[in-house]
Amino acid sequence: MLQLSKDQNGTPSVPRVLRRDVSVAEGDVAVEALAQELESRFGLRSGATAGAATVVRLEMKAGSVIPGETADSDKQAIADQAYRIEIGETNVVIVANAPEGLFYGVETLVQLLRTRRGAYYLPLCRIADWPDLHLRHIYWDDAHPLDRLPELKRAVRQAAFFKINGFALKLEGHFQFRSAPAVVEPYALSPAEYQELTDYGLRYHVQVIPYLDGPAHIAFYLEAP
Repeated sequence: MLQLSKDQNGTPSVPRVLRRDVSVAEGDVAVEALAQELESRFGLRSGATAGAATVVRLEMKAGSVIPGETADSDKQAIADQAYRIEIGETNVVIVANAPEGLFYGVETLVQLLRTRRGAYYLPLCRIADWPDLHLRHIYWDDAHPLDRLPELKRAVRQAAFFKINGFALKLEGHFQFRSAPAVVEPYALSPAEYQELTDYGLRYHVQVIPYLDGPAHIAFYLEAP
């Protein structure tokens, strides 16, 4: 098991600066997500002192991870989401073909983390992983009741953590339709708010998909003048 390093005060921590290959941009969401997840889920803060033993290196290079057989025929989309994790005695390396795979590799690393008697450990292992289907959607019924923007962002971020990349959002009267104001319910979100949610999801490789019921399920519209 690899034990995460501690700072001078004995507080478990992660390296203040991840070792990024030149192919990984400084603002890549995988870098951001690793720090966010470790702090929010485990209380592990960034800012380890120089000389800390644990090093996490992120690398991205096309063709570095070759997926095996999948049910999905879109091999390029599958390859873009593939990654490899190598956890050794003192370091962790995550390699991916594309940004999606690097992000999923980071999320898997966080999922592997375990606690024992106040210490934090990762298993020594080598993992090569890719999805069987490149589209993995969930359905979020926001018609009953209405969720505010922060809660929707939380749901999208949690979906991304489990490698969901499609978020079908049922709207009904919770969208401010300009051409049909009579069916707009109180406190409906604005187009700008839904755009903000869409942009937020895309940063974490989740496509927000507006969902509107078919004719058999829109009887509530008949209640309006």
